[in-house]
Amino acid sequence: MISGDGSTIVFASAADNLSENDGNGVEDVYAVRIGASRTGSAAAATLNYSYIYWNPAEPGWGYNLQHQGNLLYGTWYTYADDGQVLFLTVEASAQSDGSFVGPVYRVAGTPFDQINGSPAFTSVSEVGSARMVFDSSGRLILSYSVFEVTQTKQLERFLFSDRAPSCYGTLESRSAAANYSDLWWNSAEPGWGLTLSHQGESIFLLWYTYADGGRDQWISGSALQRQPDGSYSGSLQRPDSGISLGQINGAATSFPVPAVGTASLTFSSGEQGIFSYTLDGVTQSKAIERFVVVSEDQPKPVCSP
Repeated sequence: MISGDGSTIVFASAADNLSENDGNGVEDVYAVRIGASRTGSAAAATLNYSYIYWNPAEPGWGYNLQHQGNLLYGTWYTYADDGQVLFLTVEASAQSDGSFVGPVYRVAGTPFDQINGSPAFTSVSEVGSARMVFDSSGRLILSYSVFEVTQTKQLERFLFSDRAPSCYGTLESRSAAANYSDLWWNSAEPGWGLTLSHQGESIFLLWYTYADGGRDQWISGSALQRQPDGSYSGSLQRPDSGISLGQINGAATSFPVPAVGTASLTFSSGEQGIFSYTLDGVTQSKAIERFVVVSEDQPKPVCSP
């Protein structure tokens, strides 16, 4: 496929002779700059695991990964022991055996309607650890010990369109990117953010933030559709309750998930946008940008088409 700006050809291949030291047996994604000079091998984009992952047999919870450099930043959307929505974050680093390992955190923060230009989180507690491994088909094997629960789950990429993108790591600007799949935030208000999965003409949104009393919560936008002006809009949903993390063995919540508001996304570039919403009777707009935690010389995710 060709990138949105026409400058790069992106393709996947399991061949082991397209880049140096590629012996993992996994299908890799490559990006070749059109017109660039190459000697001896294709210009390999960095293998990148950024995507929303899920288990189709357990709908109602999900696990987003955002891959930058040697870091996998996970946002885990699930349920607490009392059945209320719960999000966790994972900060995992690459290991010599190809896995990613790191701590799991739970965060409390300022209620969403009171966040105003300062950090949204008020406390962070380490609640466990996680290990992630990817098999030859790209499935995620997630092993964890959290809240005294030790489990392993096999997850796959969440696909809801026949135009699902491929993602790879890049050192180039993403300002011209036409696919908005990524983790987005407001850098002046760390502690809340948006997981966006952009497939075809639709964006699936997961919003992690805080409810009254500072308790963590998440809200979904299951189908924000492209509008004639290029924005994306649709309804917001929030589960009334769900099965606690350690007890999920089938659907994690009931469907349909109740609607609780509306949202729209407007992008001024591939790296900047505006998130507008009405939730629980509160209407606000926030500037958002792609979440970046590594230096300029480390690859960051971009998806195409």
